Order: sequence, then structure tokens, then C-alpha cells
Amino acid sequence: MNTPPFPDYFSMFQQIVGPLAGQGAAAPDQAAKLLMASLDPKEIEKKIAELKTVHAWLTAQAGVVEMTVKTLEYQHAMLASGLAPKADAATPNPAAWAWSMMQQPFAEAAMPAAAPAMKPRTKKKPPKK
Repeated sequence: MNTPPFPDYFSMFQQIVGPLAGQGAAAPDQAAKLLMASLDPKEIEKKIAELKTVHAWLTAQAGVVEMTVKTLEYQHAMLASGLAPKADAATPNPAAWAWSMMQQPFAEAAMPAAAPAMKPRTKKKPPKK
């Protein structure tokens, strides 16, 4: 399955914000021109699309951070309450579920392929006369 390449959101963000980084207070009029959209509708549409892309990337990253914080808070609460299970060789690590899930296709691919099921032979009936 061919998937399209993952867009490089960081470079897109740098292209949007990069020109403003070197301006400083020396040229506020130039910074204002860069922030103000031109009167060309295509340029405005392009800027809107770029900013929506950056917004989507930032929203996704904020969601990852939020889930990480919630996971750590849950783990902390489990450890603080004394309800955390004792780790031994037989107990799987619940924090490693993603790793084990990613390894599963590779483990299945390493298994030898099963032989196709054989159909039982049946006696052929003689043709009717």
C-alpha cells in the first residue's frame, strides 16, 4: 500500500514564522507586512491553508502531551496507593503495549507459512449411461 509522504509540519512552520525571527524591533513595518495578508485571494487562501496545517499539528502535539500527562498521573496514583502489581517475569509490562503491538506483525512474518489445507479425495462417480 503506497501512502503519501508525511508532511514536514516543522519546516512549514519555519517558513511561516522564519522571516519574523530575524526582524526584531528594528523593522516593525516589515514584520507587519509579513503578518498582513496581501489582497490577492490566492495568497490569502495559501496562508489560511498553511496556518490550518500548523494549527492541526499543534493540536495533535497538545493531545500527545495531554495523554502523556494523564498516563503519568495514573501511574503515579497507582504507585502511591500501593495497588501497583509486583513486577515479575510472568507479568507483562502494561506500559509496553504499544511496543508489543508494533512487534506483532514482524513476529507473524517470521513464522513459517502454513501449508495449504488439502482437500480430501473423493471417488469419481462413473458417468451415467
